[in-house]
Amino acid sequence: MTSNTKTILKIFITAALLVWCGLFLARQIDLSTADLGEHIKNGQIIFTGGWTEVQKLWHTNLYSFTYPNYSFINHHWGGGVVFYLVAKIAGFPGLSLFYIILLTAAFGFSLLLPASQADLSPRFF
Repeated sequence: MTSNTKTILKIFITAALLVWCGLFLARQIDLSTADLGEHIKNGQIIFTGGWTEVQKLWHTNLYSFTYPNYSFINHHWGGGVVFYLVAKIAGFPGLSLFYIILLTAAFGFSLLLPASQADLSPRFF
């Protein structure tokens, strides 16, 4: 096999895997396990709430029914900002598309980064 054929084959296999990943992710999201509502609400509080509400969001367990005053550090508030903006601009279909693009890109990076750092080419080509 020539060098150009190997390169084209690698590109085709990578593209096929990325398309498969995107199609696999294009399904209905289970909102009860994804905590998407919580993240969107966190972003809304950050954009529309005052400084005291934002500080409360960062240090209080707002969504706990059994122990709401338990002090903790909200380490995922940044995702809420992004999800709120995407939902505000594009709605739930846009959020689904954003989710598919984000996870497919992460899968693509996980395929391409090791290949760029080491010679992982199959020996049968």
